Amino acid sequence: MLGWIGKWASSKGMGRIPSLLGLSRANARTAITNAGFNLGTEIPLDNSQGATAQNDGTVKERSDVNQLLNYEETVGFEYYVYTVVPPFFPPTFNVAPFFPPFFPPSFTVPPFFPPFFPPSFTVPPFFPPFFPPSFTTSCGDCVTYNFTEPTCNGEDVYVGNYTKTRKECPVGSGNWVDCTSPVFTGFGECIAVNVSSCGGSGGSGQPCGVPPFFPPFFPPSFTVPPFFPPFFPPYFNSLCSDFSVLNQSQCATCGGYWSINFGECSETPWPDNPFFPPFFPPFFPFFPPFFPPFFPFFPPFFPPTFNSLCSDPSVLTQSQCSACGYYWSVNFGECSATPWPTGPFFPPFFPPTFSASPFFPPFFPPFFPFFPPFFPPSFTAPNPFFPPFFPPFFPFFPPFFPPFFTSGCNCDLTPTTQTCCNACGGMWIAGGCAI
Repeated sequence: MLGWIGKWASSKGMGRIPSLLGLSRANARTAITNAGFNLGTEIPLDNSQGATAQNDGTVKERSDVNQLLNYEETVGFEYYVYTVVPPFFPPTFNVAPFFPPFFPPSFTVPPFFPPFFPPSFTVPPFFPPFFPPSFTTSCGDCVTYNFTEPTCNGEDVYVGNYTKTRKECPVGSGNWVDCTSPVFTGFGECIAVNVSSCGGSGGSGQPCGVPPFFPPFFPPSFTVPPFFPPFFPPYFNSLCSDFSVLNQSQCATCGGYWSINFGECSETPWPDNPFFPPFFPPFFPFFPPFFPPFFPFFPPFFPPTFNSLCSDPSVLTQSQCSACGYYWSVNFGECSATPWPTGPFFPPFFPPTFSASPFFPPFFPPFFPFFPPFFPPSFTAPNPFFPPFFPPFFPFFPPFFPPFFTSGCNCDLTPTTQTCCNACGGMWIAGGCAI
């Protein structure tokens, strides 16, 4: 037996009209609903239409039995109702009406009375015509009837509320006939979502209240990322999220570096000389000028793209990141071509070494070989909840660096000669300057 949701999901199919011959009305209704159809009108047939004592209460066979019909179409039937009619015997008048004899009064001298002749009944007496009782089917009044059935609401199935009027024919038989067509009055609770028969793609549907699945979104990757404003990672409520506020024991627990001279913890090693003597690289003929430390943020630097492992820092491991001269973040587990922001503190600069493979050139900052740590005058320790410190005269714009010239070379542009490449802190490799 099909459930209502099964019939609802297969509403586009067809079925064959079952045979109802000789069935009772209740069994006929069951046969119709089992076949996937809705109950239609039930019409009684009286004696004049073939009802007998033998077929009383049974269903007459339909003329379209075993033919195809769309599911949920209405299928009705006719059934026999036999009524016993008592025989009628009209009255007979074989005996003439009785009239008592007339005895005239007795007189001593009887008077003369003319003879009495009773009236003649040549015309028979009048009897009213007899009309046998009529046995027409009597139906009740039309009454309102509310019912529900599954109804599509978009791609989902909801309980549909309907109303109509119907009457019982004949009264007391339990057989109801529609007076008006059903009228939709609104939706009830959800039955199933994403049902194919309602235009969805989920077959028989899914339970209500389960959120749909959306595949993860992967943004496109770029070989050379475009310039974006500086990113400051969100503050995490962790002991090791800000090394500048740790004491000596906490600094050791987080794997930081404690400075006895400054009494402060750093994520990177402190320079050996706390007084920061000037740095003279062996191949630098001129020491780059020093810029005041009131610019805590520098625009990100993107090194030239070479056909080597160092062209994309985001895919490097920690050892490859160090070999390329990039910056590894313990918090994010990722390599960057520029220093990771850790507040207004600038990590120390270590002179480049030339022991690396020519396929992994070391990274040389273009014009700031070393900056001492910067301590804003109004903050003893940076608060991770506040953005980096910017001087009040640069509220919305990144700091401006004038063109940096060394020995007649413009170090803001990639040098085209080996002399300028060395003077700007670069490395001449295969006819090009790597800065």
